[in-house]
Amino acid sequence: MDKEKLLQEEIQLETDNKTRYGSLDSIKSDLEKGMLMWTEQKQKIHAFETEKGDFLDHLKMACLQADCERTRDKMKLRKKEKLRQELELRQQQRDNLETEMRLMELDEDTDKYAEIEEQLAQGKRKEESLEIAIQEIDVDIFTFQQEEHEFNRQVNEMEIVINELSSMEATETSLQNQLLNLQKKREDIVSDIKKHTQDLVNIQLKLVKISREEAVIAIEKKCEEAVFAIKMKMEHDLSSLESLSACPQLLPNGTPMKL
Repeated sequence: MDKEKLLQEEIQLETDNKTRYGSLDSIKSDLEKGMLMWTEQKQKIHAFETEKGDFLDHLKMACLQADCERTRDKMKLRKKEKLRQELELRQQQRDNLETEMRLMELDEDTDKYAEIEEQLAQGKRKEESLEIAIQEIDVDIFTFQQEEHEFNRQVNEMEIVINELSSMEATETSLQNQLLNLQKKREDIVSDIKKHTQDLVNIQLKLVKISREEAVIAIEKKCEEAVFAIKMKMEHDLSSLESLSACPQLLPNGTPMKL
């Protein structure tokens, strides 16, 4: 592979890893903050449950709702009874009016008058009895209304507390999910760093191999240049020797030697 390309890849990997290490520092800070917030939220939930334990009893709330429903049913029955009694009262009042009108038409001294008068008296007593019964029903209805209101108040209070706890638990779950996402992101970055570090090592090994090969080539070239220089020097020396051999030599008395 081209050395220049390897060097570019090496620089890019080192830059990417530097960026990833920076991201790890940021994630570490976010994890510490998130863990603190999550822990505080769990503590808030525990304190809230301790303080509001009575309002978090789902069985108790179910019993209150059942009691409220039974009270409502009783109240409906009493209202129906009141309506029936009122209808009977209206009928009795009409009957009494008719009896009074009949009585007004009779002579007071007759037996018929006394009979009708007794009927009217009985009708008045029944009318009064019906009115008393209706009043008693009104008292019952009012009592049931108060009971229903109290049951609803208690149930509403419990629902408010339960909803508040649910909201707190939802926040706690959200914080936990954020932590899990950050941990997953950290794991992915660490995995990428390991992979890129291995790639970086492989590239550096290739660069070392190329450098070694270049060094070998450079040494071989220098050796070749040295050998060539030596060869040239030897050739020059030999040429010089041959030249010297070709020159006339002097005899001991100074006379040139004939070749």
